Amino acid sequence: MKVNHTEFKKHDWVYYFYPRRREGKSPKWQRLYTGPFLVTERLGPVNYVIQKSVRADPIIVHSDKLKLFEGEAPKSWLAPGYDVSQSAGDTAELNGSATEEEMTSPELKISTRQKRVVKTPAWLKDYVSHC
Repeated sequence: MKVNHTEFKKHDWVYYFYPRRREGKSPKWQRLYTGPFLVTERLGPVNYVIQKSVRADPIIVHSDKLKLFEGEAPKSWLAPGYDVSQSAGDTAELNGSATEEEMTSPELKISTRQKRVVKTPAWLKDYVSHC
C-alpha cells in the first residue's frame, strides 16, 4: 500500500539492480547496480526494455529493478527519430557522416560494421605446410 511507483520515459538513463555475490568480500563493498542502461521501450505499466549499447542485447526488466541515473547523462547512441523496435537485436550502427536531414527522415541510413580481418603470422609459415 505504501509503495512509491516510479515511471520511466523512453530515452531515460537508468541503473539495473543486479547484485553479484563474491566470496571473501563483504556485502557492504559489493556492487548492487550495473549500468547505466538506456530505456528503449515501455511494455505495459511496470515492464521496460533496457539496453546498454547499440550492440548489446535488449533486456526486459520490471520497474522495481530500475533506479534513475542521476548526473550527466552519457551520449545517447540513439539518433533522433531512430526506431529501436525495428533493429533492437541487430548489430547495426548509425552512419556517423549522416546529415541532420537524413537523421530526421523516417528512413535512416544504417551501415553495418565490417568484420575484422585476421592475418596469419609470418612465423607460422615455417611450421605449417600448405596442402
